Amino acid sequence: MTDGLFHDIEVAPAWSAAEAAFEKARKAYPKKANLRGHDREWADFRRHNRKTYKTVAFDLYPAIQVIIAWKARELSETGWTAPWKDFVRFCKDGVWEQAVPLKESLKPPAPREPRRKREAESIGEIVTVEQKRAMREAYEARTGKKLI
Repeated sequence: MTDGLFHDIEVAPAWSAAEAAFEKARKAYPKKANLRGHDREWADFRRHNRKTYKTVAFDLYPAIQVIIAWKARELSETGWTAPWKDFVRFCKDGVWEQAVPLKESLKPPAPREPRRKREAESIGEIVTVEQKRAMREAYEARTGKKLI
């Protein structure tokens, strides 16, 4: 666009609020390599979040800020942190949705016990190693057979 004197004037794009929030998140993203430009990134984001892109776009920037803080703390405590993915992967794979560990410990949570074991504990049917050894010895003494 020109001003009548043939000087080019940059016009601010007419973005929706969701698109402006997306651009803010895109600019704040730490990994600057492989940025493909606003229009292409926005079209790709809308394609992968067809029904929710208007609300999801507002969640990206706060998620990036939380992950930046978490990665900084992880780096200071352990000396290493996973590298940032490309912004496309960040949005497409839902990395921003992942729960960020907020505990002081950075260890992963312990795996859940099998359901049967939990049910047996509630009933009181868990047999300890010592109880199994005592049962085996009693059986061997009673029958004279050696168990493997």
